[in-house]
Amino acid sequence: MTVIFYQAKTLTRTQVEQLARVMSTGEEHRFEEHVEYIVNDFDDPGKEDKYYLIAELNGVIIGFCRLWLSPNINEWIADGIDVLPSHRRKGIGFKLLSMTLSLAKEKKAESVIAHVLKDNHKALNMVNKFGFQKETDNYHNSWGEIRKGVGWQFRLKFNNDCKK
Repeated sequence: MTVIFYQAKTLTRTQVEQLARVMSTGEEHRFEEHVEYIVNDFDDPGKEDKYYLIAELNGVIIGFCRLWLSPNINEWIADGIDVLPSHRRKGIGFKLLSMTLSLAKEKKAESVIAHVLKDNHKALNMVNKFGFQKETDNYHNSWGEIRKGVGWQFRLKFNNDCKK
């Protein structure tokens, strides 16, 4: 079995539901909210600055990472990275984040922000492996809201040759 990785430009209704199931892992009560969120992302006129990197196995989405330029804080953000529990610890999240960072470089991002919850040790390990540096505890989330004490903001800066 081979995992297929790709950048989604459009999604079928079935794929939207599969992606929402990945997003809703551990929060199944939020499934419909996530479906609406994904549909809105793909319908957004500003979607040219939003990208979904997808991991698929046998036609089923098993993981994703989202890269977007937040208009609220004017920063590139890698967020929502998740893999279904049955497929974790196989390098899928690592590959998704790697693809996401490559795409950010293509988009001439100077840096990428990742927000990590304090109790998410796996995400903390991953951002450290990629060289992200912790910036702050109290950060503005991607919608511009202040988040205090729930996690950290990390940043990965790219070389100067990636300037806008």
